[in-house]
Amino acid sequence: LARLGAAAAGDAEAQRTVQLLGAEIALLERNPAQALQALGAEGGRAPAAAERRPDLLLWAQARLQAGGGGLGDVAQRLQAWVVAHPRDALVWQQLSTVQGAMGLPVQAARSGGEARAAQLDYQAALDRFKAAQDLLRKNPPARGGNDYIEASIIDLRTRELETRVRELAREQALER
Repeated sequence: LARLGAAAAGDAEAQRTVQLLGAEIALLERNPAQALQALGAEGGRAPAAAERRPDLLLWAQARLQAGGGGLGDVAQRLQAWVVAHPRDALVWQQLSTVQGAMGLPVQAARSGGEARAAQLDYQAALDRFKAAQDLLRKNPPARGGNDYIEASIIDLRTRELETRVRELAREQALER
């Protein structure tokens, strides 16, 4: 990695790629502090380049691996990304993992469902949305709060996916 970094000297894009590779290697070695350092994430804060997908994903993985909580900012940045890029299955899945680590099972189930929907696995997505609905039935949200909004989104997406699964089944039946 050091030799690669020296070879990339003078080329900003190549240096960035070496930086990302360094972070990825550190994560594989279970060294989140080194990964955060490679990304330029001082004190675990989002690196300046966190608006780029590779940096965002590696930073989120490093923060998860570091443990210790404080994942709210990670969840917010991932959520902002999927709002702008709703078909990004990998970021949805990372958001689901972060939400699960934060103790937010309903949100994690929904994000997992969105990840599966982005992969066009509608039945698996529907299963996750129904799991989120089951969690909500066990612990109903307060009217007017964020949980109530999340419940409404889950209900809407469940209906959309049920319709999509039925349409696909009908299409498959016609093809036979």
